[in-house]
Amino acid sequence: MKIFILGGTGYAGSAIAAETARRGHDVTVIARKTPPRLIDGVSYLTADLTDTGSLSSLMSSAEVIISTLSPRGDMANKLFPTVKEVAAWASQIDARFISMGGFSSLRMGDNGPRIVSVGRFPDALQTVVNEMAEVVDWLESSAPKGLRWLYISPAQGFGSYSDTKPTGHYEIGGNTMEVENSVLAVEDLALAVADEVERDEHSGHISIRN
Repeated sequence: MKIFILGGTGYAGSAIAAETARRGHDVTVIARKTPPRLIDGVSYLTADLTDTGSLSSLMSSAEVIISTLSPRGDMANKLFPTVKEVAAWASQIDARFISMGGFSSLRMGDNGPRIVSVGRFPDALQTVVNEMAEVVDWLESSAPKGLRWLYISPAQGFGSYSDTKPTGHYEIGGNTMEVENSVLAVEDLALAVADEVERDEHSGHISIRN
C-alpha cells in the first residue's frame, strides 16, 4: 500500500513510518528537512508543508495519507488550513486520510464539550490544542464529500516525555474520555495505526490507549 506521512520525522510520525515500512508497505515521509537518522525502507521528500499545491503533486499516487503534523513552530496557526487542503486532495484521489490529534480533542461524555473547551492549559499549549480540536470539528461538520477519514486521539499520558514501555497491545475507544490518566507507548500507537491502515475498521474520531 502506498502511504504518505506528513511530518513523519517526529515522535509519533517516525514510529508510524517504521512500523508500516516494516510490514512491507511503500512508505514516503514528507517533511521540511531530512532527519539525521533514516528509517530502512522509508523514502523521504522535503517540502514546504504549507504549500498544499506542491504537496498534492507529490502525493498523486497515495492510497493512504497520514498527517502527524503539529501546530508548533513554523506550523503554528497553519495546521488547520493545511489539513483542509490535504483532506480535499485525498477525497479527489480516493485516498484514506488519517490525522493524528490530541487527547484534549476528546469529549467529556456523549455529545459533551471537548476537554479543550473546559480544561485549563498554559497559553502556549492552549493555542496548540485549540487548533488540533479545530481540525476534528471541521472533519465532523464539513469534510469533503466522500472523504474517508479517521482522527486519532492518543492517551492523556502519550508523548516524548513519557517513559511508558511498549506492551504489544492497545485499546481502541470512541471520541470520549473513557479512562483518566491513560497512557500509551509510541510503539503501541504505531501498531494501532498500522493495523488500522491494513484493516480499515474504524472511521470518524477514535482514541487509543494501552
